Amino acid sequence: MKIQKNVTLYRCEYCNKHYLREHLCRMHEDICTCNPKNETHCFSCRHFTRNHSTHCPMTDHGDTGFYCEKKEVFLTTRSRSLNPYVVIKHHESIIAPRECEEHEPFSSIEENPDTDD
Repeated sequence: MKIQKNVTLYRCEYCNKHYLREHLCRMHEDICTCNPKNETHCFSCRHFTRNHSTHCPMTDHGDTGFYCEKKEVFLTTRSRSLNPYVVIKHHESIIAPRECEEHEPFSSIEENPDTDD
């Protein structure tokens, strides 16, 4: 076993994840869920639904995702849209906005059907 000394580590400034390569750390920071520019209010909105089933003609089975019932659009997160490993998109979706004029927060956590207790 080799033990290396003086190894340069790169750390995400949002979640503190470590990388050996700078470009991988920069890529991660763009899609990091702790990055403030990736925040969205959609997940706390009463119009947001998770696991909205649709039929995918490419795979001939149901697909799941995020959906806004008020705007009637599929949503994706900014980090998911930038992820190089997400190749196939089964339906048209928009990036969930940071601010939304239709946002109606839940009055209590019990109202949110998507939380697992």
